[in-house]
Amino acid sequence: MAAMTYHLWESGCQMNAADALRAAALLERAGYVATDDGDHADFVLLSTCVIRQQAEDKFLRRMEQLSGQVRHRRLVVAVMGCFVGFSASQRAAAAERFPFVAVWMPPSDLTPLAAFLAARGLLSGADAANAGVLPPSRETSAVTAHVPVVL
Repeated sequence: MAAMTYHLWESGCQMNAADALRAAALLERAGYVATDDGDHADFVLLSTCVIRQQAEDKFLRRMEQLSGQVRHRRLVVAVMGCFVGFSASQRAAAAERFPFVAVWMPPSDLTPLAAFLAARGLLSGADAANAGVLPPSRETSAVTAHVPVVL
């Protein structure tokens, strides 16, 4: 059986990059393998920024592409970051707009992803409980790493 793959699509600030790397670490704990091929991955994780209109437009174009892919193949889509927002009403509005998204994560909150993976038997209870403190899966350089200070 082929390994399950995930593709990380990032947009935005360094905090989004740090959150995305922590989410990637969680996916790798669950058995997923990173791929650069977002059109054939089993799981696509979008780390979003909507501060600038150009970033939001880029995200919305990607969501349009993914909506067609979800209809034609098994694909799990997760969205994290600014587009999701912090409030339950923001998440509800996002979920209504994009019903094909399986996981919505507010900035710096990996709990929904951990719960999703644990519910499918892909993540142990201990790993799910420690989702917020997992180190990034890979570093951007040998000297530095993005680390969230305020959660």
